[in-house]
Amino acid sequence: MAESKFYLAIDIGASSGRHILGWLENGKIRFEELYRFENKLVKKNGHLCWDLEHLFQEVMAGLKKCRELERIPASIGIDTWGVDFVLLDKAGIPTKIFGKLNMPKTVEGEFSEEISQDRFLDALIATETGKRVFAGPIEATAVGNLMAQMLKDGVFADLDEARKVVAKSFDVSEVEESWFSKFTAVCSFSLAQRNEPKK
Repeated sequence: MAESKFYLAIDIGASSGRHILGWLENGKIRFEELYRFENKLVKKNGHLCWDLEHLFQEVMAGLKKCRELERIPASIGIDTWGVDFVLLDKAGIPTKIFGKLNMPKTVEGEFSEEISQDRFLDALIATETGKRVFAGPIEATAVGNLMAQMLKDGVFADLDEARKVVAKSFDVSEVEESWFSKFTAVCSFSLAQRNEPKK
């Protein structure tokens, strides 16, 4: 396994994007967030959509950050929040860009370090399916992005080796169903407080 190259994962989520630089060090994948930016919806032609011009400028700003730090990636992978989509005309020009359609609302401010949105979703899956659920790093999408780039570049001999390196690179823990009940208890308390008559 070679350990000298950098790989860049540009992970564009529903509300923010980030440039995450990854590399192999002592047989483990390491990564660092180099640049973060806001991703917001704008209204175009009566539709909420991603601001593609803004995103392009932010992607370029993150690449400039790599150059400033003299950490030039061997390859770049971009992943986005998978629920958004773009309609193209016959020439390939975007006509309508959709995002955050029918997104569920959460109680503002209810997620904290103790009860994160990720842990809540993990616990919900464990509760509803009755199956064991294991959780790794929060930036799992970026890790998958980096792993795919490294695999393609020959850093790993095959997918099995890549999976083993990822498994030993990050702490993975079993999610307990109690996270879900803890979250619902906090939400119930907060909602009850909000519904109390003001004095």
